[in-house]
Amino acid sequence: KGNVLAMASGVVHLAKGGVVEGSIRALAPQVQIDGTVGGDVFATGVAVAVSSTGVVERDVIMFGGTLTVDGTVGRDIRGRLISAEIDGTVGRDIDVAVERLVVHRGATVSGDVLYRSVNDAEIASGTVGGQVVALPAQSNFVFGVILTLANIVGFLAFIVLGILILWLFRSTGVAAVDAVRHNPVKTLLIGIAAIVGAPILIIVLAATLVGLPLAALLLVAMLLALAFGPIPAVGAAGKLLLRGKGGIFGGFVLGGVLWRLGIWLIPIVGALLYLLGLIWGIGGWVLGAWRVRSGHAVPDGTHPGSATPSAQTEEIPDGWEYPLPPASASVLAEPVARTESAPAPDAADDDSGAAPPDGGDTTPE
Repeated sequence: KGNVLAMASGVVHLAKGGVVEGSIRALAPQVQIDGTVGGDVFATGVAVAVSSTGVVERDVIMFGGTLTVDGTVGRDIRGRLISAEIDGTVGRDIDVAVERLVVHRGATVSGDVLYRSVNDAEIASGTVGGQVVALPAQSNFVFGVILTLANIVGFLAFIVLGILILWLFRSTGVAAVDAVRHNPVKTLLIGIAAIVGAPILIIVLAATLVGLPLAALLLVAMLLALAFGPIPAVGAAGKLLLRGKGGIFGGFVLGGVLWRLGIWLIPIVGALLYLLGLIWGIGGWVLGAWRVRSGHAVPDGTHPGSATPSAQTEEIPDGWEYPLPPASASVLAEPVARTESAPAPDAADDDSGAAPPDGGDTTPE
């Protein structure tokens, strides 16, 4: 009834007769459509095929290797591919950047065909209802496809490994995110000092044989920081947008998506976004680790709605005293001495035969 979201190491297969009323979005080596998709097919992988029995009622969008369409696509085919072969029906346009494009005899494209390639497309006459426009390729196509796939895989790895790092180092991660949120200037200055000072410290340590192992460890840490250093800054930005809801993981995912999209879509500003995230993130890691090691209280922050615990005081009523400690077992076992305030026994229970003080009748009722 809804959508299919898949990330698989094998084949994502919609069998013949199967129906997905929504869209299919898949990251997999192979996507095979033999049934009916009511929405779009958005796929990244090596091969995507819409067989003769397959129907995609809206668009097919692909980034990757080979696209084969023998069935029906209701609207457009778009993407960045190595090769595309059309032997079925396309309801509107084809707009692709491709190394090789073939439209076989018997295929039908109701709209236009726009393609960017270093090679001429092989389009059978009478198959395209609109215009065929060849646009110049902007760069080496195969390299562009590989770069796109690498960016997608790198983004997924950043999100997954970032969540894993925040889970493994919960206290330090929460403290680092909290430091970036509440001490942005301090973490920025610490980050600049760390980025400038780390290479100098590595060179100084490497110059001495005794400090060479430590220099190697610092170099590895510096390389890892280039990839995962921005995690606290990204998480802080996401938590700020969510206004503290969603926990540290929700804030990190939202911040990570927006941060990487900004880097991809805005070339010059994207470099500045990466640099700011790196500096603030490294500053957050350093300050957060120092706070945890110094014993500062760190909020949980891993769950939605968690916040820093605050002390609450109430006024103590006048005359209130601390409760006495309970008596020991030996004291409790001893008989309780009668005090002057204890009530006198009833006359009926008195065996002494003495008359009551008021001289009343002693005959029991």
